[in-house]
Amino acid sequence: MKISRFLPGAMELYSPYEMGTPMNVESLLTCARQIWFTTNQDEIPYAFGGSGFLCQLGSEIYAVTAKHVVKGQPHNTIFITRHSKSLKPLHIDEFIEIKPRDDPNEEWGDLAIYRLQSKMYSPAYFGHEAPYLLPGSVMGWTPNMDGHFLVRGYPRALSNIDYDTGKIYRSSFDLLAQLDDAPCADGRVQIRFLNSELDLDGISGAPVIWVSKDHPCDHCLAGVMLRATAESSLGWFLHVDVLAKTLVAVSDSVS
Repeated sequence: MKISRFLPGAMELYSPYEMGTPMNVESLLTCARQIWFTTNQDEIPYAFGGSGFLCQLGSEIYAVTAKHVVKGQPHNTIFITRHSKSLKPLHIDEFIEIKPRDDPNEEWGDLAIYRLQSKMYSPAYFGHEAPYLLPGSVMGWTPNMDGHFLVRGYPRALSNIDYDTGKIYRSSFDLLAQLDDAPCADGRVQIRFLNSELDLDGISGAPVIWVSKDHPCDHCLAGVMLRATAESSLGWFLHVDVLAKTLVAVSDSVS
């Protein structure tokens, strides 16, 4: 697997994007994927990692998660499936490392991006769980109180491996949240969960979907979940524009 190290410039959030096609919320949530690791051990072949999702920019397809989800794991052990009902892994071509800038506390650096061998996969390959299609220019979500968030992740509490039968049991969980504070300059957004009774371990890396109250055209990917605590009912995600600008810069650097 190829490993590329990318140092992005200063991040600047985009302004609202032009209205698009009305989106079905469920069709956006299905970009979510569970992250596993292969162990090369016959008795315990897989280990649970966390949450992530697929997105597409141009002709390239990427798997995205939080960097701390895969920290310390060899990149050739990352195991991401084609859809939620499959155990067939997707082929990863490149790991894109986001190098820290001067301020190590800027959490936009907590991104792990894997470029798939996109030529192997047509849109039909993913069935009804296609990657989220990112627009190629201005992205899409501006914070306001007129709507809510849905975060689809794979908490550890809902994942289990039956090693006697070799079966993997996994369930996603949709967290409902609302905007809790204005976005930070580095692209972090704080949200408050409204149904966080479940242990949130494993939710990092999940897609955060913005659901507009009155305008289906505004439903969109809002960002990447970074961390959350059930005790405080708070979570923090990275704005989608930071992810999109990073992917555009990566695409430009190799074209």
